Amino acid sequence: MSGADVRSRLMVATANAGKLVEWRVLLRAFALDVHSAADDDLLLPEENGASYVANAAIKAVAGALATHGLAIGDDTGLCVPSLGGEPGLATGPWAASCGGWPAAYEQLAARTGVRERTVRASLHCAVVLADATGGDQGDRVLTWSSEAIVHGSLRWPPSRAAGPAAMFEPDTGVVVEHGVLIHRRLAFESIVPQLRQRLMRA
Repeated sequence: MSGADVRSRLMVATANAGKLVEWRVLLRAFALDVHSAADDDLLLPEENGASYVANAAIKAVAGALATHGLAIGDDTGLCVPSLGGEPGLATGPWAASCGGWPAAYEQLAARTGVRERTVRASLHCAVVLADATGGDQGDRVLTWSSEAIVHGSLRWPPSRAAGPAAMFEPDTGVVVEHGVLIHRRLAFESIVPQLRQRLMRA
């Protein structure tokens, strides 16, 4: 496959169908063949990094190496200062341990008292772009990262937004914009120049 062919495809390193829908919206201006780890039957490595960027990089690098091309990975979390920053980096696993998001919402409400008072919180997202197309860099995987933090408060009852965003109300704007969660959109916008640069190398 030529360099141009490789760079016409981009893997979103996720098996989450809902997240893939959002990424297709974010990437539709780039005329890319966007596919997911699930589409390529790629089993992603464990997300055991010490930061959102590290976890996003684990996925993005795995996707880039598997396709010898471009890949994007992201990691998100909800931080509640009154809970010492929890669930934070462990947001996804924590919700799974609760039995899914509906039960996680109830537990979070019980722990924070959000039904009776205002509870401050923030949504975090890190995005990593990985490039394993080679060319001027040989076999190295190049990566670029960006992060976004959106401040606000917990809300009750939860909205219809996905995951932790359903219990979040930003200080400004809306939590979902044109079908994309705001923290993911902001993190992606910061990495767009690097994506454009890699695509221009085709």
